[in-house]
Amino acid sequence: MSYPLELWKQYYNISDSAHLDLLLILQQQYGIDIAAITFDLSMTATNHIFDLSEVLTQAELLHQPTTALLEPVPAEPRNFRHGDHHGRFDARTSSVVTYPNGAQHENIRDKAADEQKPCARWQELPYEKKLAWEDLAIGKSILTVDVQHFRYGPTLSVNCSPFEVVNSEQVRLFHKTTRGWASVDTTAFALSESVDDAILDSYIGEHVALFLHQAVADSTWLNVVLNHASNYLEDDLIQRALRLWSAHRLLMQGWQLTLPGSLGMPPVTDPSSFLFNTTPAPRVIQNQLDRRLERYCADQEAECLKALSVTMLGRYRRDWVATFISAVMVLHTRERDIFRLLYWTLDTSNVRRIYLLSRAR
Repeated sequence: MSYPLELWKQYYNISDSAHLDLLLILQQQYGIDIAAITFDLSMTATNHIFDLSEVLTQAELLHQPTTALLEPVPAEPRNFRHGDHHGRFDARTSSVVTYPNGAQHENIRDKAADEQKPCARWQELPYEKKLAWEDLAIGKSILTVDVQHFRYGPTLSVNCSPFEVVNSEQVRLFHKTTRGWASVDTTAFALSESVDDAILDSYIGEHVALFLHQAVADSTWLNVVLNHASNYLEDDLIQRALRLWSAHRLLMQGWQLTLPGSLGMPPVTDPSSFLFNTTPAPRVIQNQLDRRLERYCADQEAECLKALSVTMLGRYRRDWVATFISAVMVLHTRERDIFRLLYWTLDTSNVRRIYLLSRAR
């Protein structure tokens, strides 16, 4: 009889490399004898696909994931769009998410979840410094351009300056195509000054209105929730939850220039690319703007959890529908982060492909 790990591998179509990584983790991180797992669990478990979790739970071997368990290998390059493993994955540009120990709080009643900022993974100093590209030698000339996430959508004006290229990572943007991963060279421009908080908040607020308007088009479960949320826009918690969800959605999309040729960036003409018919912003500008979005998400999520805790435990007078919608939006945003993490965890060959591609350039 096949042992439960093998059943999980077959059921979820997990790659051989990811399966071997899991066995290695169980052996190295928890000191579990792999041969014993193969034999002992087979004797106590049936062919039911969820037996493994039950057995591991009874044996107190089922632990919360940590950075050590979730981080793909090899260690470099860290994040292929941002330069570290604290980003996210999306279909247009590659990213990876990891969570520091203690950064995940499943119980909303846990005060630590409210006070310690669950998204602290996006506020780690080494990671922020990397995304900010603080050590660039930036020129004195300043150009103002408009960037956006969706064609015909809201725009954001930013001031940019050229910088001196030190390594190719600063001017290379990886993206997904129907044939696999590819990269495009970008121009050497960086933000000459940070985007004002109020201006960024206004930009995200415009997308909240845009997404709510688009939600009327079909009746998916998410659009049903968004349509109900439209009836409670005066509620501050609803506003924060919608801004969190919208900012996270923008974080997955990637920035583009409104005018082809801006900052010397040509449009992508490869029809197989997920960036086809768009003009992506230069690599460094994408990183710097995404860093601001990440900080925004971190702050909004912390505020949402704090407000939800006050509402549920302090019996704050708020419509229960608004509370429910807010909780759903917060949890859904976390779920999307986890989904993008699992993409890399279950198929580490994607990391290796991009790693080799970066080395081949």
